[in-house]
Amino acid sequence: MDGRLGNRTLVQRRHQVMERDTGRTLGWVVNLSRSSLVLVGPSPVTEQVCLELVVWLPGASGDSHAVRLTARARWCRPSRYNNEFGVGLEIESVMPEDVHLLDAAVCERGAESSDASDGD
Repeated sequence: MDGRLGNRTLVQRRHQVMERDTGRTLGWVVNLSRSSLVLVGPSPVTEQVCLELVVWLPGASGDSHAVRLTARARWCRPSRYNNEFGVGLEIESVMPEDVHLLDAAVCERGAESSDASDGD
């Protein structure tokens, strides 16, 4: 799904993204929708690889909740500003018990229009 079609939320705080199996931090969410997310991290991610992730997203009271999902890396580009990498991820599935947490994080932030689907 093209990320331009859905509402996106520009994330104001850094929320960690980790590999589910290893616990390794891949980066931090900078842009989020129900169907995709953009993260910035210290290492590149291979395009088209499917990842099992835990994304820590804000709750209503300011605390963080773990959202378990599967996502496919659609693009990865070096940052123009530092030595980190931007990664565009298409969400393929969310654990059923975590869907409401993702929905709440997107809705609560008041979705801002942002074209992050191509990495620029």
